[in-house]
Formats: sequence, structure tokens, C-alpha cells
Amino acid sequence: LTGHNSSAGYGLNSSNVIAAASGTSSSALDHGYLDDEATQVELGALVGGTTSYPRAINENGWVTGYAHSDVVDEQGRQQHAFLYDGNSLNDLGTLAGTIYTHHGRGFSLNASNHIVGAALALDGLSRAFFRDGTAAAALDLGVLPGGSSSEANGINLFGQIVGKSTVAVPVPGGGGI
Repeated sequence: LTGHNSSAGYGLNSSNVIAAASGTSSSALDHGYLDDEATQVELGALVGGTTSYPRAINENGWVTGYAHSDVVDEQGRQQHAFLYDGNSLNDLGTLAGTIYTHHGRGFSLNASNHIVGAALALDGLSRAFFRDGTAAAALDLGVLPGGSSSEANGINLFGQIVGKSTVAVPVPGGGGI
């Protein structure tokens, strides 16, 4: 973006649209934008915030990631997952309930605009979430038996989700979930 000297790409769809972030230094890549080789469109920010961090783009050109908002939790965190629908940045908030903070991040979305990511609980551990793009709240995906934290990192066209979770005992070979 104009005036910025550093950028990083985080997502690319089959139309060659890149979801990226730029900034005035490599440690401050905090302005999300889309780049289709001809134009750059800044994603903007949530109400009360000044930053956006895209993490994935789908075939519809919709983007998910996280951005700062004016809602701050007890620990001073204020990142919310967002959905950019081609027109505006929409605050997805975080998981509903009294055990969750105001801290959430969208990591992936599919062509049906289903979003997965992670939200932070008051105990400081993350919880994987799924949001279908229309629901008022995200769904907590839970953890594996004996686990205490989880994170959803990807979702495909069929709604299959990949991520990680802690477990009570080590997994032989350290394989993915």
C-alpha cells in the first residue's frame, strides 16, 4: 500500500487475488488489503480499531482474519475474528459465553463462507470454533479427550475441519489431528 515499505501475503484464491497485510516495518504488518495485480483494496478496520490482519481468502473473494476493536477484555486483549464480504469488514466477535474473552481469530474459510479459528477462554487457553457465516454465534468445537486447548486451522469444501488439540497423553509419532 502507498506509504508502506513491507508486506506479506497470507491467502491466494484461484482468481489470483491475494489477501495480504502491509505496514511501515516488517514487525508492523497491520493493514489488511486485497491485491488482484491491477488494484489494491484496503480492508479497513473494525469499529474503534485501526488494524486488520487477513489470514485466508475463498473463491468468492471473502476474507477472514482478525482485527482490533474497541471491545477490550479483562487482560487488555481486543482482537476479534472478522469476515470481509467484498464490501465491509464484519465483526464476528468471539465465542459466546461467560468463560470466553474478547479475543478471537479467524484462520480459514471455505466457498460456503464457513469460518474456523480459535478464541481465547478466561483460563488463557484457546478453543477451536466454527461459524457458518449466518449464525449469531460461533460454535465451540471442544478439545480431544483429556485435552485443554484447541485451534481450527482449515476447512474444506465439504466442511471437514483440520486443526490441533492438546491431549492427555502423547500421541505416538506426534501425528496431526
